[in-house]
Amino acid sequence: MPLEIYNHPRYYDVGFGWDPSTELDFLEACFRKYSMLHVRRVLELGCGTGRLLIGLANRGYEAVGVEVNHHMIDFALAKSRQTETRLGIVEADMAEFTLDEKVDAAFCAIDTFRYLLTEDAALNHFRCVGSVLRPNGVYVIDFTMVGSPNSYPKDPEEWTIDREGIRVTVMHKIVGKPDLMNRRTLEHTSLTAVEEGITEKFEAKDLMRTYTEDEFESLLKSVGLFNVVAWHGPNFQIDQPVTPTPETERIIAILKRV
Repeated sequence: MPLEIYNHPRYYDVGFGWDPSTELDFLEACFRKYSMLHVRRVLELGCGTGRLLIGLANRGYEAVGVEVNHHMIDFALAKSRQTETRLGIVEADMAEFTLDEKVDAAFCAIDTFRYLLTEDAALNHFRCVGSVLRPNGVYVIDFTMVGSPNSYPKDPEEWTIDREGIRVTVMHKIVGKPDLMNRRTLEHTSLTAVEEGITEKFEAKDLMRTYTEDEFESLLKSVGLFNVVAWHGPNFQIDQPVTPTPETERIIAILKRV
């Protein structure tokens, strides 16, 4: 029987361990372009194994994360100690957390936001972020809108990464069509790791919340703490803002704390 993917961060870190440089450059460009603050302390929601958070710490930021899975936290902290990188990670649900000190900017990567399945959870998430983010600070959210219903079913995505004697192949597939009435997609991720001739398989089947542009902006209006100041595409080009359409899928929202 396949093992649970999120409880095996060493292989997860390889499979999702592509070079973070482009994303880090984009985040820093967002801080410069859209924030009115001198950004030094940065929060990642759902920081996982620390791929981006450690990268920001290595660029001189005070890096703070929120993560619910203790296996991921232990791995991220161990990885940071190997490079003498300082991280602060709070073990908490990203809809129920607080910090001892406010942050200048925040971000949430790779669809993590969509794990919040209910309107209440999403509202609480933004209230939590709003409570720790300084006024005029930016919150960058990289997520996937539902797009056109006619674009489903989707072909699976698959990629392989080799690192440190480990080969990991990741397959991700949206199962069938979205349930638009209940605002859900079922998404299946498998991770096959080969190390020293031994193959292990890990799987996750996750329900994810769907969003259109109107649904996302309606959520923000209900919270009353953030304004959308820009949208960007997944090419991470700061000089190329985009306008979402009904067909838009992956998108990056730049929010400002009012």
